[in-house]
Amino acid sequence: YVHYETSNFALEGFQSAHNRTYWRNEPYFGFGLGAASFLDSNRFRRDGRMRGYIDWVSNASKYEDLEIPAEEVYTFQTELEEFIMLGLRTATGLDYEELCSRFNENIAENVFKSLKIQERHHVHIEDGQWARLTSPEGFLVQNAIIVDVLKNLPVEPLSEKVPQRI
Repeated sequence: YVHYETSNFALEGFQSAHNRTYWRNEPYFGFGLGAASFLDSNRFRRDGRMRGYIDWVSNASKYEDLEIPAEEVYTFQTELEEFIMLGLRTATGLDYEELCSRFNENIAENVFKSLKIQERHHVHIEDGQWARLTSPEGFLVQNAIIVDVLKNLPVEPLSEKVPQRI
């Protein structure tokens, strides 16, 4: 079995594609009572009560009619922090080039500098381009590593632009 996410193991080739959507912070639509969705940089949850959910479904004849509440709109900072946290919770880890393209080179350098300091604590950096936690040791101390990386991000406003979606 391959340890491919913080709490998931699978035979090679049988990793969950469904979970990969969450870990890569890609858009998804949840169906059912209380289901969470993430669309257009907005995370929201459906009504958890049957009557409210039925009313919501009944009032929409097609996708465009669905009301999407603005419960948690993403900022640049939120997107960056989640990208780092979610990336480090997978065996794949973080790609320097993807950090550069989605955010900027200064941020990528900052993140990899923080991770380089953590190498003795089960962080593996490959060719300066990929950073991942070792398994299982790195996954056991991942929260401390992630907090350290996040606290070393610049405190000034990073940008007003929303990062590019995959």
